[in-house]
Amino acid sequence: MVTDLNLMMLYMVRIIIVFGSAVFLLIAGILIAVSKVKPTRILGVGYIISAVATLLSQTFSLSIRFVGTASFARLSTPVSVTGFACSLMSSLCICLFIHKRYGWKFIYIPLLCLPVLSKVADLIVVKALNGSDLSGSMFGYWISLTNVVNAFVTGTVASIFVIVILLKNKEKEDLIPHAWIMKTVTFICSCITAGFLMITYPAMIARESLGKENVSVFISTWLMNYETNYMLIEIFAALSTIILPIYILIMISKASRREKAELPQI
Repeated sequence: MVTDLNLMMLYMVRIIIVFGSAVFLLIAGILIAVSKVKPTRILGVGYIISAVATLLSQTFSLSIRFVGTASFARLSTPVSVTGFACSLMSSLCICLFIHKRYGWKFIYIPLLCLPVLSKVADLIVVKALNGSDLSGSMFGYWISLTNVVNAFVTGTVASIFVIVILLKNKEKEDLIPHAWIMKTVTFICSCITAGFLMITYPAMIARESLGKENVSVFISTWLMNYETNYMLIEIFAALSTIILPIYILIMISKASRREKAELPQI
């Protein structure tokens, strides 16, 4: 049984790791963006944007304890729009890298167009559910489930395209030849995170619809330690975001050392 003290300690660990991962991503992005290795500079810019978006989102999530529910609700839309815009700009940086490095112009469609279509689908679902008689909690569960499924589908398509492109070009890629492996690991981590949520939200919907006494043992057990498991998943997801940046940092460091060694000695 998880005690309140253990839950609070895990909550603090989660805050430290999530913010720490975002700060690390920001620093890594700056180092990559200002490095002497030109091809990956645009990826560094993308990491900077992604880190800023994460820090903004996490700070906003914590702010409800201080700004109150009304102010939190007013700010939620601008923060959400800003986060989505940052996500698109970060994806654009990946597109520019792949386009310039490998000549794949088609990459803009899965990485930029699909997320926009996903967001439009989310808004359509919200509008459709607004006319229903769902309770507040049920409404939230359905919206959350829709967002997770849409993000998972579009993210999966985009990740597969990126992995395939990196894999097809690994032989002639002398800078980050194993990037496809790191991207695959990151993709698997995102699948685990999405899988947890895609089980949790239907379980919550079932419990809300049928009542706690009428749900299956699996649902009861799954939701018993939901808060603990959710925070662990958040920690896992945060750590997975720094896998590829660490690899790129290592590889551009090696490339810089090679360039120095090849310079003529005077």
